[in-house]
Amino acid sequence: MKKMTIKLKINIIVLAILLTLSTVLFISASIEVKKGLRELTVTTINMKLKGDIQSIKNDVASNLGYFTYNDGELFDSTGLSLNNRFEIVDKIQDDLGDVATIFIKDGDDFTRLITNIVKADGKRAVGTKLGKQSKAYQPIVDKELYLGQANILGLPYLTAYDPIIDANGDVIGILFIGIQMTEVEKLMAISLSKVKNKFILTSIIIFVISMLAFYVIFAKYIVKSIEDIVTFTDKTVEEIKCSNITSKGDVDSTEIEFKPIILGINDIIDKVHWYEQLLDAIPFPLYVTDNNQNWTFLNRRSETILNTKRMDSIGKSYNNSNVPHAKVYDKITENLSKKINKTNFDVPESDKYSVIRAGYLTDSEENKIGRVEISLDVSEITLEKKKNETISHFQSKEVEKLTAVLKTLASGSFTSRYIADDNKEIQDVADTFKSISNSLNSMVENTAEVIGENKSSTTDLSNSSSDMVNI
Repeated sequence: MKKMTIKLKINIIVLAILLTLSTVLFISASIEVKKGLRELTVTTINMKLKGDIQSIKNDVASNLGYFTYNDGELFDSTGLSLNNRFEIVDKIQDDLGDVATIFIKDGDDFTRLITNIVKADGKRAVGTKLGKQSKAYQPIVDKELYLGQANILGLPYLTAYDPIIDANGDVIGILFIGIQMTEVEKLMAISLSKVKNKFILTSIIIFVISMLAFYVIFAKYIVKSIEDIVTFTDKTVEEIKCSNITSKGDVDSTEIEFKPIILGINDIIDKVHWYEQLLDAIPFPLYVTDNNQNWTFLNRRSETILNTKRMDSIGKSYNNSNVPHAKVYDKITENLSKKINKTNFDVPESDKYSVIRAGYLTDSEENKIGRVEISLDVSEITLEKKKNETISHFQSKEVEKLTAVLKTLASGSFTSRYIADDNKEIQDVADTFKSISNSLNSMVENTAEVIGENKSSTTDLSNSSSDMVNI
C-alpha cells in the first residue's frame, strides 16, 4: 500500500475537523433553533389565544349578554340556562380552531358545564373538575387571565382561562379555550423543516468556502513547511542511526512559525555529535544493542576490533558479528540477572584475556530497551598473574627438593645430589636454581673427598654437615 504524503494526511485531518465542527455546529444550531422556534410558536399561540378569548368575550356579550349564577346554574341575559348548550363551544372551535369550555362555580372548585373536550370513551368531559392543583386555579380566583400550558385530562394544552364575573364582582365561572400541544408540535415541525433545509444549505456553502480558504492559505504555505521539516527530520534520524550526520536544518529559509522546530532539531544534532565524540574518545571497545540483540551504536575503538565501519554494522545482529565475546552473550545475560556486571572472557586460540563490563539501558519508565558493553583488555595483567603463579609453584617445588637433599647431608650422607628442573616460561628463575644446584653439588663432592682422605681425623661430620646446611 502506497504511503500517504504529509500533505494528504493534513488535508484529511483538516477535512475531518471541519466536518466535525460543521456537524457539531449544525446539531447545536438545530437545538437552539428548535428551542427558539418552540418559544416563538408558544408565544405566537399565546397571543392568538389572548386575542381569541377577547373576541369570544365580545361575541358572548353581544349574543348572550352577561351571565348570572343562581342555584348551581349559569344563565344568559335572557334567563336561559347554559346546560347542554354545546353549540356555544362548538361554534368557537369552528370559527377559531380552539377547543372551548365553560366552567361553573362548584363550591371552591369549578366544574365543566359545556365543553367540546372529549374523554377517552369519546364522550364530552362534562362534569369533570378544574382542580385546585391546576395552574389556572389561583389566577382565576384572583380574577386574572391565565395564559400558559396546562394538562387537561392527562393531555398537554396551551390554554387561556378567563374568569366569568357577575354584576356583584364574584367569580361564577370560567371561559376556557385551548390548543392541544400535538397541534403545536406539528406547526413547529413544519417550520423547523423549512429552517433546517436553509441551514443545511448555508452550512454546505460555509464548508466549501472554508475548504477553499484552507487550500489556498494553509496548504500552500504551512503544508510545504511541514513537509520540508518532516523530510529533514527523516534524513536526520537516518543519519543519527548510522552515526553519519552531514548537515543541519536551514533556519533562515524556514517559515518563522517553524524556526523553533528547526532550531530544536539542530540542537539535538549538536548534542548527538557531542555524545558521539565523547564515546569515541573512550579507549575501550563500546557496544550498544537493543532488546533484539541488534547493534544500535559502536564507538571508534569497536570499529578497529571488528574491522568494520559502524554505519555498516548498525541494525545487524550481535550474534552474527565477529565481536570476540559474542559467544559469551548468554553468560553476560546470566550475570546481569544476578546483578553482576563483570564477565571474564578468554579469547580462543590466543593469549588474550578480557573483562566485559555490561549494564542495561532503560527508558524514562524504567523499561529495558537494550544494553551497553565495554570490553577491557586485561591480557597483560592476567599473563603477569599467571607468570607469578608459575614462579611461586616452581620455587616451592625446587625448595622442597633442595630441603630434602640438605636433610640427607645433615645426617652425614654425601651420596644425594640436588638437580634443579628446567622451565622455559620462567627461564631466569630456573637458571638461578640451576646455579644453586651446581654450587651445592660441587661443595658436596669436595667435602666427600676431604672426608675420605682424613678418615682418621677427629673431624666431627655432624659439625661439617651443619656448616653445609648453613651454606
